[in-house]
Amino acid sequence: MKMSLVASVLYFHFVILSEAFGHTADLEDNTTIVYTPPFHATHVRVGEAHSKPFWGYTAVPSGFLVLLVGVGVAIPVFSWAIYHFVKRQRRKRLRRRFFIQNGGDLLSSPSSRSTVGDQRIRLFEEEEIQAATADYSSDRIIGQGGEGLVFKAMLKNGTVVAIKKALKVNKVSRECFINEIVILSNVEHRNIVRLFGFCLETDHPFLIYEYIPNGDLYDLFHVRREEYLNSWEVRQTILREVGEALKKLHSIPSQDSDGVVLHRDVKLANILMDVNHRTVLADFGFARILGMGDNHVTMPRPFGSVGYMDPQMLQSGRYTEQSDIYSLGIVMAELITGERASTDAHGSLGLGHYFARCVGKRRLFNLIDPRIRTNDNADEIQWFAEVAAACLRQKWLDRPNMVQVVKAMEGDRTPI
Repeated sequence: MKMSLVASVLYFHFVILSEAFGHTADLEDNTTIVYTPPFHATHVRVGEAHSKPFWGYTAVPSGFLVLLVGVGVAIPVFSWAIYHFVKRQRRKRLRRRFFIQNGGDLLSSPSSRSTVGDQRIRLFEEEEIQAATADYSSDRIIGQGGEGLVFKAMLKNGTVVAIKKALKVNKVSRECFINEIVILSNVEHRNIVRLFGFCLETDHPFLIYEYIPNGDLYDLFHVRREEYLNSWEVRQTILREVGEALKKLHSIPSQDSDGVVLHRDVKLANILMDVNHRTVLADFGFARILGMGDNHVTMPRPFGSVGYMDPQMLQSGRYTEQSDIYSLGIVMAELITGERASTDAHGSLGLGHYFARCVGKRRLFNLIDPRIRTNDNADEIQWFAEVAAACLRQKWLDRPNMVQVVKAMEGDRTPI
């Protein structure tokens, strides 16, 4: 398209110059026919000045004609080049402004702990995002919430991905976005969602993840009530894999931290499942890396999802590893009982407190989901319920750590 435009411009200038100075054609050595208005042919020797005084005869030195044609060609080409150079520079400045606006300076700051560790995670350009989402087609949207949109997309290499577009651009959303990039670039685990890259050079930033086709566990378990989840073996595997993911987060090696990442939003809606029933922990926007010597994150206000929030965190305003473990205990209680974390069936106690009290008083049987309750698995369900109750203890110091929880899920019956 650009080349055809240039060709048209050159042709236009050639016609104008030809009309102004005449069309020439070689006849013999040093002789040129010059056609001048009103198109009378005149033999002119090159370099010879014609002295006829009336209109209709023109003597044009060939060198001068070539110079004029060259200038006529150069001006539009030069103008075209300048126009596109200015356009590129303007777009470059705009992308730089968006990059800083979306928190890119936090990634590149030498004084910040926000460093991208995984070289496989790359910065995508806006054109790649547009192509992958069919220019942000509404047909590609597979999820939508208050914080953003999620598109099912395909990269040019054929990889199917999920692309999350942030709808809000403010200080809080920017920090969440950068946290997710930093944390997921420093961890690799089969039960933690993989981040392929990000795009910060647009008015709203994007994250590009692996695509998990089955959706989240809240929808599968509480809404769609998928039949395969009626198996205790499947639920048991889910709990073990979520436990492995949290164990990994709580022991990530990092030169800038004690190696602990707090997820801070463990719940069924943030646990995904693929077609092979692999469990994947996702949504790290609220996650934090603990700094050297730190064992908690101070919370200026109550934080988390209803039903999953650690009661001691609510009292103290501090979020610790044990707060993640409390949320895991609620997930375990949901899968054992089939009830929702936010249920009001137990009054002010909530699912967590009521579940822990039933386990302590050996009154669990009637609370177990009838879909999984059999004589063959009663002992194993009872043991998992005791592990969940340990995670739901009111005080941090009374709760186990993730290493102990995972060992217990794997069959270690040592009391925790």
